Amino acid sequence: MNKLQQLLSDEFVSDLGFYSTAAGLYKGLAKNSVVKELTDAIRTGEISANNIREFVAHLSSSFERGIRFPHENCLAAICVSIEHFANPFSEEFLIDLARVNITELPFAPKVAGICLANLFQTPKTYDGMVSCRFSAAIEPLAQTFEIDFVTTAKFQSQHHITTMDAECAV
Repeated sequence: MNKLQQLLSDEFVSDLGFYSTAAGLYKGLAKNSVVKELTDAIRTGEISANNIREFVAHLSSSFERGIRFPHENCLAAICVSIEHFANPFSEEFLIDLARVNITELPFAPKVAGICLANLFQTPKTYDGMVSCRFSAAIEPLAQTFEIDFVTTAKFQSQHHITTMDAECAV
């Protein structure tokens, strides 16, 4: 199954559950395994910007004025998946969605705003993102740490710059 199509699955909907705020939805999506798989698929090029555009166009066909958009969580999940990819598509998608102010989409534009703030924290010039996963078997529990390294060649002739963003859940 395509990683984008997984956003429409009953498993994704049931794992995500219900959130009463955009910040809560963002946090739930950031921890969701389907969203992490989607992020990896975008990072590796398995899913392109055109794939996302086509998917969103397909979703938008079910939009009806006056009825809450049934695929709002899918849009929000895409936002979370692209929030650290500093490229024109991510910026355009997040800005455009963050500007939407309609009752049918109460959370996705706000999630897009959160992701947009995160996008602007990502360096604009980078050659690549390297994700490293470390596992430590410390009794009584084994821990896994994932660290993303963003490297840039812009200043490498003068300085060696590596930006590291570490998130550890213990």
